[in-house]
Amino acid sequence: RSRDRGASWLAEDKRLNAEVVGPSIDYLPRIACRGSRVYVVWLALWSSDEHILLNRSTDAGTTWLAEDVRLDDGASPTSANSPRIVCNGTDVHVIFSERKEGETLLFARRSLNHGETWSTAQPISSEHPGRSGVAEPEVCTSGQNVFTIRGDMPETAGQLWFNASRDRGDTWLSAEVEMT
Repeated sequence: RSRDRGASWLAEDKRLNAEVVGPSIDYLPRIACRGSRVYVVWLALWSSDEHILLNRSTDAGTTWLAEDVRLDDGASPTSANSPRIVCNGTDVHVIFSERKEGETLLFARRSLNHGETWSTAQPISSEHPGRSGVAEPEVCTSGQNVFTIRGDMPETAGQLWFNASRDRGDTWLSAEVEMT
């Protein structure tokens, strides 16, 4: 972290992942910040399960939670992927893909209190006949609106799908909107 617009940095790296469940491979980190609050979400591979984890700082990165927050549903085997994060005021939104019962769907979780507590994972995509999976999702917010865009996996010719929430991620469109 730098407090002087990048002129200097901490003398040593700060570890964010608590790694309380044993060895893991942590990758695909994403970061969002607002004021002195910093949120980091990433993908963790434990044995053959992939999980979505989050940590946060309320003091511009000086201190972090002692334990990571797990955002996927925790069922094993888990194949979560593509975490994305955005924050707006007190709201923090995380989207990620997760494979359940043979389908890969996009899920959303939200916190309305700076990451103190989290909603349950809510599916915000649906399988489309002849299409497979979720590719490169993105999320953004504006006021109370939350928007997502995602693609299908490349092997299915890559359609784009849009979804929106007008109430801070509480409810979403009943069906995704095809963009291509």
